[in-house]
Amino acid sequence: MPITYHPTICVTQKCNLNCRYCYQQHDGKSISFETAKRCIDEIFQKDAVNADRIEINFIGGEPLLQFDLLKELYEYTKATYEKDFYFFTTTNGTLLDEGMKSWFSEHKKTFILGLSLDGDKEIHDYNRSNSFDKIDIDFFRNTYPQQNVKMTLTEFSLKHFARGIKYIHSRGFNFIGGVNLYEGTFDWAKNEYLYTLIPQLSELVDYYLQHSSETNQMFKKALANLEAKDSRKARRYCGIGSGTAFYDVDGIKRPCSYCTPMTFDGKTLEKIEKTDFSKNEIFVDMDCFNNCYIYPTCPHCSGANFLATGSFSKWDKSKCKIQKLIVLFIADLEAKKIIANSKLYDESKTYHTIKAIENIRNHYREEFMPYFETSKEIEEIKKLINDAKEISDRCGNNTDWTHNLNKEFITFAHNKDFKIYSKTQGSNWTEWLYDITICKQTGEYIDETYLVAESEWSLYDEDIWYDFQKLLLSNSKYKVMIFQQKSTEDQEKMFTDMRKQIESYKTCNGIFILTCFQEDYGYEFEIVDCNK
Repeated sequence: MPITYHPTICVTQKCNLNCRYCYQQHDGKSISFETAKRCIDEIFQKDAVNADRIEINFIGGEPLLQFDLLKELYEYTKATYEKDFYFFTTTNGTLLDEGMKSWFSEHKKTFILGLSLDGDKEIHDYNRSNSFDKIDIDFFRNTYPQQNVKMTLTEFSLKHFARGIKYIHSRGFNFIGGVNLYEGTFDWAKNEYLYTLIPQLSELVDYYLQHSSETNQMFKKALANLEAKDSRKARRYCGIGSGTAFYDVDGIKRPCSYCTPMTFDGKTLEKIEKTDFSKNEIFVDMDCFNNCYIYPTCPHCSGANFLATGSFSKWDKSKCKIQKLIVLFIADLEAKKIIANSKLYDESKTYHTIKAIENIRNHYREEFMPYFETSKEIEEIKKLINDAKEISDRCGNNTDWTHNLNKEFITFAHNKDFKIYSKTQGSNWTEWLYDITICKQTGEYIDETYLVAESEWSLYDEDIWYDFQKLLLSNSKYKVMIFQQKSTEDQEKMFTDMRKQIESYKTCNGIFILTCFQEDYGYEFEIVDCNK
């Protein structure tokens, strides 16, 4: 079997964007041609002498800031070495001018470009510095039809996950790479991310059942491997320090492309480089190995683990719940695919896949049922808010909007046999404490406050803030704040400020459904779970 060697060279630490999730520090250093040439020579003359093929990945920063250098390195390698090779780099796509397009088209068989694309315009612009309109997406699809794009998820894009995935597929990319929760010190363990992700994953299961030729890296897990005989080996899943070669801008060889001065300070790098990378056990979290059924398929990065926990052997646990939830939906998708086509896999793989589906459900379904139930209630509330706006669009003003919101909440409350207090006819009583108050009630006695809601259509922050802070005082299960803003930036700033206030309020409980309307994009929902 042919041997392929996969080294990486960083050509620049500079970047022309400032993506929200980037964990790197861009100090402006770039590699010189002479240094890069020495790296190429070492790869061909020393590291890969026994390889049949060499695939060199160039990274940044933004690699196309060094386009002239990349061309020069390509011509040097082609003129100097006869061994089969190709170059690869992932770009943000914003610097690609007509001259670059012409050159890459001419060399497309041996110099491959990948694109970072996080979804449609709204999602991508929010994550990646308003850069969507600077990218010629069709160039990447037409020039490299077999190449996927790379997607990264933030808490913002998580709310539009299904929409973003379907948009990228609609642009002609059958496979979407990455699809990772962004790395760093961010806490993905909050319950609200589960509530947000459940309907998104459900929508994607339905989508992929109808589009079997498309998939993404998050969903592409071979569940049969969970039941394979060798799946429980304590091993590492990357080549950090031994199976990879990474050259930094100064020509220094480092353990991997994550472990660089762009990510870690000098003292931490010294600690990392003292690691005995020949010992696989250093990279195994024994707690995960011994106690987690999905350990063999759990995605992780050794460098990212070190950034989050300060250790290679202590994995970042903040994503555990989300990964288990994702696997539950993958099991659902696989089960439906097998029911639809019993010949989908060979007999052995079918058996092991079904066994894995059964075990996944046995391990996690009961644990996640409360999250599914809460997510369903949240989606019901979101739907009635959206329905009220659709009716109001035909009426024309904020008074109608408020009136229709009240009517939708009244129907919602009556369907659940709850009492509701609001201004609108049909409620049990007039407005009381809040614009809308929904209670479980026995006779005259209130058993539980299920929901309170405030709506403020003024664009003045102080007016919005006044109504929002009233919600902090409620002991209800759900607290709904509905307001409007002019831009995504204003909306996200208000969401951030509200979240900070919620987290700082010591006796806060329940689940906040923060709801912002924008004329261009409609409603945006932010869920904050205060329950401990």
